[in-house]
Parts: sequence; structure tokens; C-alpha cells
Amino acid sequence: MNQVPRFSKNPASLSFSLIYPGNNDTLIINLDNQNDSTTFSWGESVDPDGDSIQYTFQLYGGVAEPFSGLEFSIMYNQTLDNTELSISNNYLSSAVINFYSEANDGYFLQNLSSIPVWWSVFSSDGIATYGEEGSDNLGYNDNGFVFIVDL
Repeated sequence: MNQVPRFSKNPASLSFSLIYPGNNDTLIINLDNQNDSTTFSWGESVDPDGDSIQYTFQLYGGVAEPFSGLEFSIMYNQTLDNTELSISNNYLSSAVINFYSEANDGYFLQNLSSIPVWWSVFSSDGIATYGEEGSDNLGYNDNGFVFIVDL
């Protein structure tokens, strides 16, 4: 008698937490630390099946949409094998300023003393992903930080 193979659903990797920068932290980039780096870090995720994990790191900025509030767009995206990412302050400040200038026609940069930035990390074993949700459900209130560029 031939047996029909049973396919079990591959479970998503387990939850983890974002460590730094924390919610409502303030990152200041100025002439003294322009050549330094900012390291984003998060806890390790484990796959129940023992598969190796990759992380997708994303930085988001707000896009002012008339009559509909704030929409979020990805300004930086990278896939990693480890639980931290170091980004040079010079690159980070340029990326954020360029994004807000282009996405909002310079409105935010002219009218804010600080720039809001959000970040997220997804873990995946290549089949299933933990934390992969639509941008409206990412929990921006729990992983936003304030970015101040004073050059």
C-alpha cells in the first residue's frame, strides 16, 4: 500500500524584541559624531525546526498625505544573518534628510526641529516569516525614535 506523504506546515521563527534604539529614544548626529556609526540591535529569533534564520531590517519614514494622515515608506532595507546592523552616521543622516526632502517636498524638514524615524526587523527561515505584516500593522508606536541632525 502506497502512503501519501504528509506535509506539515513549517512554523515561523519565534518572536524576538527590538533592543536599540528603543521607543522614543533620541539619536543626535552632529559634527562631533558625524564619522561614528549607530548600531541597531535586536534579540535573537529561533526557528522551531532548527532552520537557520535571516533578518530583514527596514527603516521607515513618514510621508505626509493630504486628508489621510501619515503613510509610511521604506527608506532603507537590508537582509542580515546576525542581530545587529551598524550604519554610519554620515550615511544615516543623508538617507533620512534625502527621504524626507523628496517624500514631503521639504515640508517636514522646514517645519520640524527633529525628524521621526521608525524601524522594524522580520525574521525568516526562508519559508515562513515572523513579524511580516502590512505597514499599517507594524506597531510603529513601539519602535519609533526621534532623529536630530545638527550639522
